[in-house]
Amino acid sequence: MAAAGLPAHAAQVSIRIALVDDHTQFRNYLADVLSRQPGLSVVMQAADGVAAAHALNALPPGGLPDVVLMDVDMPRGGGIAATRRIAREHVGLRIIALSMHDDPRLCDAMREAGACAHVLKSEPLPVLLAAVRGSAI
Repeated sequence: MAAAGLPAHAAQVSIRIALVDDHTQFRNYLADVLSRQPGLSVVMQAADGVAAAHALNALPPGGLPDVVLMDVDMPRGGGIAATRRIAREHVGLRIIALSMHDDPRLCDAMREAGACAHVLKSEPLPVLLAAVRGSAI
């Protein structure tokens, strides 16, 4: 078994992650924590949904991340609108909603927009890691 109880092949696969969050300190912290995990790499960061959509569209063919971690509540291209746009423009790209709010309506809205999962920012790290690894399969 590899790190964190994963099969050896799971730790060797690199899951490429894009982080979208308007709180710079949280985004930088999350990027640091995720980058230290076996098999994960943060390949893109954006402070809002508009910037994320532009950055994803500017990537070369084959350069998309495997998973986008999308803050739900952001100014300038909030998470719901950004998820809808990105899911439409990049069919199959896995988007995980991140939120401070435990509101089922927000979760439903993000899923309707194209998110595959919803994780509260207050959840322990293993919950987020399981969502990332599970959605990238």
